[in-house]
Amino acid sequence: MTYDKKRKKVSENSSHEPPAKKLKKPLTQTQPENDAPSFENSCTADSERPKKRFEKTHGIILSAAAGLFSKKGFRGATTKEIATEAGITEITLYRHFKSKEEIFFEIVKNMSMISISSELFSKIKNYGLKEKLEYIAVNFVRIFKQRAGDFRMILAETITRPEMSRTFFETVPNRAIEMISALMQAEIRNGDIARADPKLLARAFLGMFLAYNIMQEILLGKELESYDENTVVKFFTSIFLNGALKKNAGQKTKPSKNLKS
Repeated sequence: MTYDKKRKKVSENSSHEPPAKKLKKPLTQTQPENDAPSFENSCTADSERPKKRFEKTHGIILSAAAGLFSKKGFRGATTKEIATEAGITEITLYRHFKSKEEIFFEIVKNMSMISISSELFSKIKNYGLKEKLEYIAVNFVRIFKQRAGDFRMILAETITRPEMSRTFFETVPNRAIEMISALMQAEIRNGDIARADPKLLARAFLGMFLAYNIMQEILLGKELESYDENTVVKFFTSIFLNGALKKNAGQKTKPSKNLKS
């Protein structure tokens, strides 16, 4: 066999060999797999877990304290009992709060939502006056009912502790008065309400619902007679806007001939 024939045969045999497989390039840091979490994300998740646990424990302590304060009073409940109720040690409790007073004041601070939030006012800015007042009132009544235990505890403690009373008033009623007063002032400028002290108007409006809630929820008047909250809101709002007397009720009238003096 000549040299040329041998070379041709080798060439034919090599043409039937399978092609070599391409090797995959190893993944680098610039080419992460889609389902593999990045290092930065895993670090962020790890750092958020302790924070979430802390916030959860913080809330549990406040809830446990509010329940005990409502049942036993501020003086009657101890930090040890609060810790036990929360399912933690007293040492853990003191990592969250320096004292029992600090727990109390944070409970009051958290109740600022009851004083009608600014978000609520932004929702009703396009409502009519009657609808605005009814919306504010129905939210106030519902929240008071939901947190009647907190109110009972706070009202009981504010009688003998002036500093707590001051904090409570500034955080809850006064904030509500300021916001409703601003609403009244705007309605006076629009000519929908007669000229009057807007803060007194706010106190009059809020006072009706505060007195009603105290009688029903704190003094347990609801056990003797209950009312539909929507009916109460519409009735009190109507009294506030229109007054209790009819327009001609205050005018003097001549006595009837049939009446004996």
